[in-house]
This record gives sequence, structure tokens and C-alpha cells, in this order.
Amino acid sequence: MEITTFLLFLNILNSMGYSLIDPLFPILGRESGLSDALIGWVISAYSFANILITPFIPYLSQKFTRLRLLYFSTFSVASCTILYAFLYYISSFYSLIIWAFLIRIIHGFSSGIVFTLVYSLTISLSNKDSTQKNLGYLELGLCFGISCGPLIASIFYKIGGYPLPFYVSGIFLYLSVYLTNKMGKEKINSKDNDNENKESPPFFKFLYSSEILIILGSFYIVLISGTFYLPCLSNYLIHKYNFSVSLSSLFFIIPTIFYIIILQLLDVISKRLGLYLTSSIGLFITSLGCFLLAPIIEIFNLLVYDII
Repeated sequence: MEITTFLLFLNILNSMGYSLIDPLFPILGRESGLSDALIGWVISAYSFANILITPFIPYLSQKFTRLRLLYFSTFSVASCTILYAFLYYISSFYSLIIWAFLIRIIHGFSSGIVFTLVYSLTISLSNKDSTQKNLGYLELGLCFGISCGPLIASIFYKIGGYPLPFYVSGIFLYLSVYLTNKMGKEKINSKDNDNENKESPPFFKFLYSSEILIILGSFYIVLISGTFYLPCLSNYLIHKYNFSVSLSSLFFIIPTIFYIIILQLLDVISKRLGLYLTSSIGLFITSLGCFLLAPIIEIFNLLVYDII
């Protein structure tokens, strides 16, 4: 089996661990007395950790090699997924907050490294003609993994409550450790060995480019608008419409389905409209989506109520 196929499976598994907590932790947090704001900070700690570790990944790769760093990071991701289950047994309010933040930050560091190295190794190990195709497969794998997380949460929460989805996923995620170890035994071509020894340009050097700053800003706006509802969506559906936890978990899959659909049309749209206009339209539609999630009629009713 090609190493790029191993990397595809790593991307699926890593993204599955990323999306699993979104529908489940808000329920545990609410039962333990955590506010929606605090639950949101715990969930977002993952992304903050991703941002913090990213500039240092080239240095860590040179120090430990990419495969060794990938091995330890996949092990950490699987272990953190299982540790989420143990939050259920913590009765102390402050202990729950401390451990939740700690596990979430470690998970964010490790998962960020895995995502970055998977894409980096895929580019290094792909032929020029197959690079774009392999990166496309990674994107599809990412979507599939993100969809699997809520699906696993939905099925196993109904069977065994909060801890079971994390136990099942964590054990399954140790498969990524096996795949990484198997990759290390495969013969990596000289192209990757050469790239391993090259000094990577400093991350902060790119921040001096206004164009890159605009692109990064747009990217972060999309991330924020796409994840701000995660801390409260499950609670909202459960308390407002009496949905079960299993059913509310399935709503986290909907954005991924449409992500896959638009991904198939993206080349055609961008060729007709251009990259910047396509991005602008995407940002505009994303901003509208933020209003519709509430839904907007409830915001309107609240405003009218306050005025009256």
C-alpha cells in the first residue's frame, strides 16, 4: 500500500477525533454547571493550541524528523480522545475545568501537528502529476472523518452514555499509531529525505505580506463563523425542540455534506468567477449563515421584546 494512502487514513482518523467532542461536551458541561461561554472556551482551546503550535512544526520536524513527530502526535491524539471520557467521572467543578482545558490543549497541539505533517508528507511523497489529486483525497478524507465523529457520538451515546463514544473512538484512533509505525518501516524515497534536511523558511516571515494576511484573515473568519455555534447547538436543539443527544449530534454532519458537494464544483466556479470573487461570495454566504443558525426570527423577536 502506498504511503500516501496511509496518510489519507491518518487524516480521516485525526479529523474524527476532532469532531467527536463538539456534540457531547456541551451536554456534560451543562450538567456540571458550566456556562455556554465557558464550554465555548474549552472547545476553542483546541484551535488556539493549533495556532500556537503551527509556527514551531518546521523546527520540531528538523529536531525529531517528521515521521517520529507524527508517531508521538498520533499516540497523543488517541490518548486524549480516551481521556475525554474520564471527564465524566470528575465531580469537582474546578477540577473539571482544569482537566478539560489541559486535555483540549494537548489534543490541539497534537492534532495540529498531525494535520500539518500529513499534508506536508503527501506533497513531498507525491509525483508532480498526482499532487493535486492526493491533496483532493485528503480534503475528502477530512470531510469524511469530521462526519464520522458526530455519527459515532450519536450511536454510542445512545448505547452507553457520554463516556462510550470516546472509549470506542480512542481505541480505534490507536490504529493511526500503527499506520505511522508501518510508514516508518516503509522505504521513504530520497526526495523526502532531502526535504527533511532542508531548512524551512520562518513562519512569521510570511506575515509581512499584506496579501497573505488578507487570505489568513478570511480563513479565520470562515473558521470562526463555522464553529461559533458548536458550544450551544446541542443544548439548543435539546432544550428548545426536545431532541435527543443522539439526534442533535447528527446536525453536526450537515455542514460537512454540503462542504463535499461544493468541493466538487469549486474548480468550475473559480474558473468562471476568479479566486477572489469566489472567496468574497463564500464569505458573504457564510455571514448570512450565522444569522440563520439562531434562527434569525428569534433574534428579531428578542429585539422587539427589548424595545417594547
